[in-house]
Amino acid sequence: MSSNDFPELEINFLSHPELSKLVARDYEELRKLIPSNTPKSVLVLSGSIIEGALSDALISSGKYDIKSVNKLTFVEIIENAKALGVIRKTELSSVLRVYRNLVHPAREVIDQVEFDGADATLARAAVDVVLKELRTWSLFSHAIKQITENEALLLKIFADPPTPLAFEHKWLSYEVYGSISSLVDRGLIVADGEITNKVGEITNRVHIASKAKRYLESLYFEDPMLRESVSINLRNVASLGASGSGAVGFGRNR
Repeated sequence: MSSNDFPELEINFLSHPELSKLVARDYEELRKLIPSNTPKSVLVLSGSIIEGALSDALISSGKYDIKSVNKLTFVEIIENAKALGVIRKTELSSVLRVYRNLVHPAREVIDQVEFDGADATLARAAVDVVLKELRTWSLFSHAIKQITENEALLLKIFADPPTPLAFEHKWLSYEVYGSISSLVDRGLIVADGEITNKVGEITNRVHIASKAKRYLESLYFEDPMLRESVSINLRNVASLGASGSGAVGFGRNR
């Protein structure tokens, strides 16, 4: 097994300039190693890459800075990253069990740490899983940071409980309705069929994009959304902007 068996790392999804350099450096070194031949080196580098990449995500979230992240243990970094939706699983047992001890020789002796090539192989696989999830999280995190006021009002429909009114949503301004297209373009929602500007007769069903759901819940709403899809009834959308009349749709409900 050579470095060609492992993909090169594109670090454009990492934001902290120094951490990204360290992660890229360690990953390039990891690519050159064979887990069965150098298990300790693979385990240490894998743990370092995961810690550095997830630290970058915590800083990018705006909830931490480099100093506060430095105070966290490896386990705390992983748990906080999971809470933010960066990763879905924390089953990194081989990395957790070995990495935090192997970086301290005295601890390795005291705890009589045992490991082999199988542990190293699992750790190496964990690196790819974490980096893949982090890349996706970074993409949606950026998209969520760009949410406009009108887009926020549209997304709020999914966080609100179903309405007992004639329509599945409260009355919307045409500008809020028009934000559907930009949310679709950024991969946050999905629409059934073509988005139309014909007010009065058409219903558009829109869904929270399956890949975006957990990121919206963890980064934006900070709570589970109550609805995954909703029918936008154009009879309950103002026609301002569609026909220029300024009239509101039928059945205006606030």
